[in-house]
Amino acid sequence: EIRISTTNGDNIITAGETVRLSIELKNKGSADGILLAASLSTSSPYITTPVNFQQNYGTIPAFQSGINASPFQFNVVSIYAGEPLILSLVITNTYGKTWTFPIDLTLPPLLTWGSFQSTSNEIDLAWNANTSLKGYNLYRSSTENGPYAKINTAIIEGSAMYADMNLPEMTTF
Repeated sequence: EIRISTTNGDNIITAGETVRLSIELKNKGSADGILLAASLSTSSPYITTPVNFQQNYGTIPAFQSGINASPFQFNVVSIYAGEPLILSLVITNTYGKTWTFPIDLTLPPLLTWGSFQSTSNEIDLAWNANTSLKGYNLYRSSTENGPYAKINTAIIEGSAMYADMNLPEMTTF
């Protein structure tokens, strides 16, 4: 999972912002990932001033996760207008084995909403599925321009619906 934070706090990458990436690594193997190191790189002309592009994750036990202690950080140039932001994450273990993962920070197309139903303390959302995405994260704000807070605890996979339940009565969405 990749957690993005941006200068203005809305976590949407726009021109002129400083972006911080916290990247969670999940060890899906049955052996410990020993002394894992990560390197982030890009050839994007829209990313400048990389900071902390080398990170040590230490040892991640089998079937466990680890997150970078200091976020990877970069600036987005002032002429950025939504072009693709592609990075590459290379993970290396103590034995020299490497894994490379592409990271695409390009905003996906906007979802088109299908429907919603609400009660005084719940809202049920449904949208038109985008099959090119792995899943969805949903964010809520009480104002149109944010700040936004993620409302789901895990990525929503295989569904284009979400029930946001047990809200304080008359929550603004």
